[in-house]
Amino acid sequence: MKHPYKFDDIDNYVHGRMSEAELKDFKATLAINENLQKETEAAQAQSKIMAYLRKEALLKEMNEEITGKKTASGNEDEGNGTTSSIKILWLIGAVLAILIAASLLWNINSENEEQSNQEETNINIEVPEDSLKNKPIIPEKETPEKEPEEVKDKSVKDAPIASVDDPLKYKQIADAEISTLADNLLSPESKGADGSGDQETYKLAYGFFQDKKYEKVIEIVPANPSFDFIYLLALSHFKSNDYQAAARNFAVLKEDFRLGYDAGWGELLSLTAQLPKTCASLKTNLEAIEKNTSHFYLEQAARLKDSIDLPTACP
Repeated sequence: MKHPYKFDDIDNYVHGRMSEAELKDFKATLAINENLQKETEAAQAQSKIMAYLRKEALLKEMNEEITGKKTASGNEDEGNGTTSSIKILWLIGAVLAILIAASLLWNINSENEEQSNQEETNINIEVPEDSLKNKPIIPEKETPEKEPEEVKDKSVKDAPIASVDDPLKYKQIADAEISTLADNLLSPESKGADGSGDQETYKLAYGFFQDKKYEKVIEIVPANPSFDFIYLLALSHFKSNDYQAAARNFAVLKEDFRLGYDAGWGELLSLTAQLPKTCASLKTNLEAIEKNTSHFYLEQAARLKDSIDLPTACP
């Protein structure tokens, strides 16, 4: 069955770059279109492979920073060997992603050719229009999704302008926005197997987070957490008022395809909560979002800048 979506549209869905209206329309078509389902699965497979490879490189850098064991000048040969290994992993991942996509696209093209042959021989399968019109676009429980977005916008726009003498207000401004990121947490049922082996631990940590037991989440973090676990960890640090640790974990995720925009926004909020001592880092991150005209949180960042009165906060 044909569909109106192009590769860029599917890529935006997989990496969370669709607007709310676009996401609803895409999900409605995805529920009834088998070809779109297969193409989406191919894109998700590629994203997981590339995310896994990125995670290996980023986690190595994060572990070196935590342990303080940066590679010394005398270990250049070892560093070069590690770099070569990472390049090989990237090459293997890219080849696997191409093979998966090619296989699924070949199956889809075969089905399209078969459908075209049926149309040429006047074999038509009529689908009653009512069956499509009556198909729900989204479950009823998702209907009030717009309201949190409106509350989020209002909370920043109407937040009191902080002053240099009252850093508590900066925390209040950041806290008003962080709840929207918590809504994007991946549920244990949706996470599935991603090669990290932390599915059961993630399920346990997810339950602790929902019960607001953030210190429990921090205690059970595995040695090599997946990106979704690091995202959960960053939010738990933020909720525990450890904004420095939250900013550090969000920074690790900024290069991930799925969580990059959310992580960038989370890091900016973590820096906002630490004002005025984080002025330099906040300005750098804010400028990075402003330069990216396709950034999902571009408007929110502009309102945040006005709410904290940046010239006053960071003279």
